[in-house]
Amino acid sequence: MTLNGSSPFNIGEDDHVWSDDRHVRALELWKPDGSGIANVKIGLSSSNWGTNLIQAGGDLAVTINDSATGTGRFIATLRLDSAGNNVVKLSQTTVQVITTGIGNDSVTVGNNWTGFIATGEGDDRVNTGAGGVMYVDLGEGNNLASIGAGGAGYVNAGSGNDTISASGEVTAIYSGRGNDQITTGVNYADVINAGRGSDKVVLGSGGASFVALGRDADVVVVKQQADPTSLVVIGGGGNISTPEDEDRDLVNFSAFTKALTVDLAKGEASSAQGTFLLRDIEDVTGGRGADRLTGDAEDNALTGGGGRDTLTGGEGADMLRGNAGADRFVFTSFADSTEEFADTILDFSRKQGDRIDLSAIDANEAASGNQPFTFIGTKDFGEKAGQLRFETSGGKTEIQGDVDGDGAADLVILLNSALSLRAGDFILG
Repeated sequence: MTLNGSSPFNIGEDDHVWSDDRHVRALELWKPDGSGIANVKIGLSSSNWGTNLIQAGGDLAVTINDSATGTGRFIATLRLDSAGNNVVKLSQTTVQVITTGIGNDSVTVGNNWTGFIATGEGDDRVNTGAGGVMYVDLGEGNNLASIGAGGAGYVNAGSGNDTISASGEVTAIYSGRGNDQITTGVNYADVINAGRGSDKVVLGSGGASFVALGRDADVVVVKQQADPTSLVVIGGGGNISTPEDEDRDLVNFSAFTKALTVDLAKGEASSAQGTFLLRDIEDVTGGRGADRLTGDAEDNALTGGGGRDTLTGGEGADMLRGNAGADRFVFTSFADSTEEFADTILDFSRKQGDRIDLSAIDANEAASGNQPFTFIGTKDFGEKAGQLRFETSGGKTEIQGDVDGDGAADLVILLNSALSLRAGDFILG
């Protein structure tokens, strides 16, 4: 069937003709449920015509395409509530409302504006172009949406594992329950809400005002920001974990090439390539500069990049990885790493110039001032405050420090390999 604003057409037993102003009120197609899916193809061509409604229901699978030439085509409502897998591909036709039903549907709109797209149930696909769209509702299912250069007002996804990408500007993206992936590009996204599930957000150079993560293990990958002074707030799931779902969120700055400072206790991250507020974030990966990564009282995972990084876990049982470069693993108090909540350095390398900095710890609580540790190698503690030793077992190394002279370790640091440590591996004072 071809609609062109002039040629009469037939649907079932009904003949349709266009009005003098090239308009037809409604086109309705239907096939009884349970009778087997039938395919219907509709082509749109010519210019300057319109219709209030194109509707399909029952056991139909509708494919509707338009010609790349011609202008002024308008459809108020395109309602494809049929049971089959519907395909809409419109590059030069303006549509106010597009809805589809329970099938695995595909909707592509191009150069003309679209008001509302709702794809219902099924694993659906939506692609928009330069014309832009006001609202996209992906419904239930494992859906895919690609928002083009024209951008979108709101993109909403229900439960299911959804993939949403936006190269144009977007006011808000909401993905519901499910393991979702959201990617933005060079244009701004005001609000991104990833919802429940283990989600991944790739924040492009256009930035955002707020990225909200749900109560699960989520990842935000941050690209270098086009406006490094524009503040981006990234919020985790509130540190609320259940036996079924661990709330553990990671912000990854590996795309950054200039020095980055992150302090999770203060909830701040800053660089010449971006400025951020971090709320309820447990883990951080740095970039390729000389980064300073500082944890909070939670169990953090701090990962450096290719530069000379400084990693300070703080309290909690932290995982520290410096990666390439001469890195510093800093401990400011014996409470930063105790036997119960010991930090683990995953990749200590003397060859790369890594060192463990204990200079801020007062190694003798009984003496005035800040006393440095004395390294005694593998010897046993001699019930003398300020001694630092190590031992290896099971392919691991345990560093022990006694600050009160009772012969027991107050400071305990774990290394993920068996090493014969030297005094030069430490900064003691």
